[in-house]
Amino acid sequence: MNSQLTDAAKQNDLDGVIQALKQKADPDIRDRSGLAAIHYACQHQNPQILRLLLQAGADPNLQTSDGHSPQELTLWHGEVSMGVQSQTSQKMLKLLKLRS
Repeated sequence: MNSQLTDAAKQNDLDGVIQALKQKADPDIRDRSGLAAIHYACQHQNPQILRLLLQAGADPNLQTSDGHSPQELTLWHGEVSMGVQSQTSQKMLKLLKLRS
């Protein structure tokens, strides 16, 4: 069940994330690479998955095994044009800050 959540998030599969959370998967469980579902949501720039994970109790400050926060991943993987964050990145950062 827990690996189902990280696998679904890694695949950017909203329905899979919903199903895993309905089955009470731990939102902070990490996969073999040291990433949790929240990290994959930030990498994929998916605010829907991020919102679901935060509502399920995911830690918005959970660091990767390399010490990177969800906020950092959002910035790194967001579209940046002339130093301006994309609207999606801005929305995700607001979600993360509200839960911090």
